[in-house]
Amino acid sequence: MEYNQITEFNAGHALTKFFIYVQIFLPILMTILAIYLWQDVTGIDIFVFFLMYFLTAIGITIGYHRYFTHRAFKCKPWFQVLLAILGGMAGQGTLLDWVATHRHHHQQTDQIGDPHSPNTNLTSPTMSKFRAFWHAHLGWILQNVPQSYNQYAFDWLNNPLTFKLSRWYLLWQALGLLLPGIITGLWTQSVNGLFMGILWGGFVRMCVVQHLTYSINSFCHMMGKRTYNTPDLSRNNWVFGLFSFGEGWHNNHHAFPTSVRQGFTWWQIDISYYIIIFLSKLGIVWDIKLPKALTENAK
Repeated sequence: MEYNQITEFNAGHALTKFFIYVQIFLPILMTILAIYLWQDVTGIDIFVFFLMYFLTAIGITIGYHRYFTHRAFKCKPWFQVLLAILGGMAGQGTLLDWVATHRHHHQQTDQIGDPHSPNTNLTSPTMSKFRAFWHAHLGWILQNVPQSYNQYAFDWLNNPLTFKLSRWYLLWQALGLLLPGIITGLWTQSVNGLFMGILWGGFVRMCVVQHLTYSINSFCHMMGKRTYNTPDLSRNNWVFGLFSFGEGWHNNHHAFPTSVRQGFTWWQIDISYYIIIFLSKLGIVWDIKLPKALTENAK
C-alpha cells in the first residue's frame, strides 16, 4: 500500500477523541436508562440482547483476537469478512487499531510501553492501585494514543479486503445498534419495540461486551491465578474465562499466544475454542494452532 493511502486512512478514519468518549460513555448512560425502564422489558428484548452479545463477543474473541491478531487458524474468505463485521459491531475500535494495540501489548507486556498495563504504573509512588486499574481498563482508551499500523498490523494493512473492512468500521458499529432494533421492531410492529431493541441489543449489549474485554486488560493482570511462569503478570480469572468466552484464561494465553485454545483443562471453559472446533468439522476453519505441550513451563 502506498504511503499516501495509509495517511489518508489515518487522517480520515482514525477515531477522534470526541467519538471515543461517545463510544465509551453513551452505552453506559443508555444502560442506566435501560435499568430505569426495566419494567418495560419484554422477552424479545432479552432475546436480542443475548443474540447480539453472542455474535459480537465471538467477533472479538474468535475474530479480532484469535484470528486477526494471532492468526491462530485459517478460514474461508467469507468467514473472515463475517468475523471482521461482527468485531466491528462490538464497538471496540477498528480492526487495524485493535490488532495493532494487542500485538503491541504482547510485545511489551507489563513493561514500559505496554499500552494498557496496570502494573508498570504501580512503580510510580503517586499511582494508586485504583488509578492503575483505571488506566488499564479505560484510561488508555480515552488517551487515544495512536498505534503504528506499519509496525504492528502490516499484514492486514496491506490486505485490500481487511483495509476496507477496517475503514468501514462506523458502518459496522451502526449495524450493531440498528440490527437488534429492526428485529424487535418487526416482531412487535411498533416504534417502541424498535427503540427497546436498539437499547438492549445495541447499547446495553455494547456496554457489557466492551467492559468484559477491557476487564481482561485490568482484572486479568491484577487478580487471579498464575499457572505458567510467564515474564509478565498475566493471570487466569475464571469469572472472565466464563463470560468472555474463554478470554479470561489470560495467563494461559500469554504462555501460548498463538494457541487457538486458551482454556487448557476440562473446567477452564473456553466457548470460543469449542465454536472453532465445531467450525473446523464443517470445513470453515483449518490449520488450528495448539501448544505441543500444555504443561511446558508450568509452575
